[in-house]
Amino acid sequence: MSNNKAEQNSQTKSCIACREIIQHDAKICPHCKTPQTSSIWKYIAKALKWAGAITALISLTVGSIQLNSIVQQYREKTTAVDTLIKAADIQIEVGDYNSALQLINDALELQPGSQAASEKQVVAAMLIVRNFYGLDNRMHRDTLDPLMKILYRGAANNNPQKAADALAHIGWANYIRRAFSIERLPLNEYYKRALKKDPENIYAHAFWASNCLIGNLYYQCEIDIEKINQHLNQAQKDSRYFSDVLQELNFYALRASSIKGATKLFYTTTINWWLNKKPFSEKLKEGTFDALTKLFFNPALTEEILSEYSAHRLLEFITWLSHDKPMSDNFFPQKVLTAYLLEKSGQTKKAIEKYEQTRIEIQNRGLTRNLDSQTENILKKIEHELIKLNKK
Repeated sequence: MSNNKAEQNSQTKSCIACREIIQHDAKICPHCKTPQTSSIWKYIAKALKWAGAITALISLTVGSIQLNSIVQQYREKTTAVDTLIKAADIQIEVGDYNSALQLINDALELQPGSQAASEKQVVAAMLIVRNFYGLDNRMHRDTLDPLMKILYRGAANNNPQKAADALAHIGWANYIRRAFSIERLPLNEYYKRALKKDPENIYAHAFWASNCLIGNLYYQCEIDIEKINQHLNQAQKDSRYFSDVLQELNFYALRASSIKGATKLFYTTTINWWLNKKPFSEKLKEGTFDALTKLFFNPALTEEILSEYSAHRLLEFITWLSHDKPMSDNFFPQKVLTAYLLEKSGQTKKAIEKYEQTRIEIQNRGLTRNLDSQTENILKKIEHELIKLNKK
């Protein structure tokens, strides 16, 4: 029985379509009429399916490797750019602005689209411009000219304050470049544009004031000391003013200016810095003390200053300026001014002592060398004041 079943199984098979039992050598199923031999195209189709799948898998693998490589390179470049920016910040802190700019340029070569590096490049360029002290024509051209395109790009910033900062520095850079060129580069136009974007912009106000003080006609400024003072006051409202070179730029512009009212504004500005405990470097203190000579030789201006500040307050100011500074023979005007302020504050005895002490010093100098006309005028001033005081 089992032998008959095995024999039957070897002589039959299942239809490939309907699965009914048919003869082993049947070429067509008698039940569903399906041919029992597979087409070669079917195998080809299956082979192509597998080939496509394998190709897709290989492409996906290669693409994944390439993508990972690109991502890795991007991360490495980003890390390198961040490191260069941090290094540039360190150089900015120590005042090495040109080296800082070079590092930022290197960062932008690695990653041209870096917004952080691009904005830091503008910051470095502005620092170079406002700390520029070069007097050589070639130096100015080599240093400043390449910075202009950086500043112009900064002026296109969507942030109004950052754009205004760059515009103000373009004006100041043109002022410096103008000193070495016959070309009349625009200044005020850039300050106006800066203040239109940011009415309180510290750089536009400070630079504009300095330009007007240094050469009001040449730089198309109105001869109005009040407007200049408004620019100065607005700049000083910004907390950055006294920690930046702007204070120094305005200081020397005020001190050197020959326009009407500038000398008085110099003294009132420096006195107010002292009264309000604003930062005052030793360099600026020394410059203010030396400038007291102007005050001594201008009695009318001295009286104007005394109409705003008491003689006692001015004595305190001079004492503060001369702290740890020996009153050598070079400071005869300051000594006589001190005696005059003692006199004005009602300290007559101390005033006489100061006058006489200074007179002796001048006379002793006259024993060893001829007195110049300025020192002779100081001596005459002392004699006049002593005669007046001794009559009281």
